[in-house]
Amino acid sequence: VTDLAFHPTDPNRLWLATGDGDFGDTRSIGIWTSEDGGQSWDPTGLDWATFMGRTLQRVLVSPMHPDTLWVASSLGLYRTLNGGDNWTRTLIGNIASLELDPADPEHLLAGEYGNRIFESHDAGETWSEQSLDGSAFGISRIALAFAPSAPDTVYAVAGNVSDQGLAGVWRSTDNGDT
Repeated sequence: VTDLAFHPTDPNRLWLATGDGDFGDTRSIGIWTSEDGGQSWDPTGLDWATFMGRTLQRVLVSPMHPDTLWVASSLGLYRTLNGGDNWTRTLIGNIASLELDPADPEHLLAGEYGNRIFESHDAGETWSEQSLDGSAFGISRIALAFAPSAPDTVYAVAGNVSDQGLAGVWRSTDNGDT
């Protein structure tokens, strides 16, 4: 299991990102859902076989529109508007991190394996690209976080390709725009 997300008002409804998101020993079989608090599980429309070699890193549920979900995967970012029945890939890339702005549920940031960060202001329908200044030493993975006490502040932490150590920490004070 990589991640688990709950419906904002119904504690019995949840979504599970299957597999080992850190490219470990278990590949994903997609997003599964439960409507009875986890007693039983069913596949959603994002349903894969393990031999396909795909991974999931994150699943998020919109706090304003709970049938809207986003999933970060090794193939890109997927979005559903109907609780998981149908999914559309809205961003291509190997997405390592996905975060929702606590002050604006239409604003998302996605970090790729590499030095690219993507930003959406329309709930993941379209994306613009930004880059961390790490091309000289190579970034392996980006993790993102909005600061709960100051939602305009976003942190990016990145790993170094050469030794898998810390490449750096970046801070934005304008919602991740720069």
